[in-house]
Amino acid sequence: MTGKYEITILLTVLSFGLPVLFFILTRKAFMPFSLRQLTKSLNLALIVQIVIAGLFLGLMLLIDKKIYGEGRETDLTDIFMNTGMTYTIVGAFFYLPGLILLNLINYLTSRPGSK
Repeated sequence: MTGKYEITILLTVLSFGLPVLFFILTRKAFMPFSLRQLTKSLNLALIVQIVIAGLFLGLMLLIDKKIYGEGRETDLTDIFMNTGMTYTIVGAFFYLPGLILLNLINYLTSRPGSK
């Protein structure tokens, strides 16, 4: 059986990757490659990811109050809490700054007179 941390990593990657993959495929950002389309796809995926983060944080608060407060934690609750924490940290410190930088690059290259 796979350990708790491997499951946490898998769920975190899927939570980030599926919205990105969906919007990249539906907006055809790679046929042909367009930085503007890629940025728009990632911006749309960010909206879905913010909703997912809100759900994770709300449910983590509920689990913390109801389950951990009474000392009834299980492996499943540990996986869920670790996934929510990892998702929030990766989103806030890696994904969001990278997306801001990509939007800035896209903005600077699309200004009139930049070519």
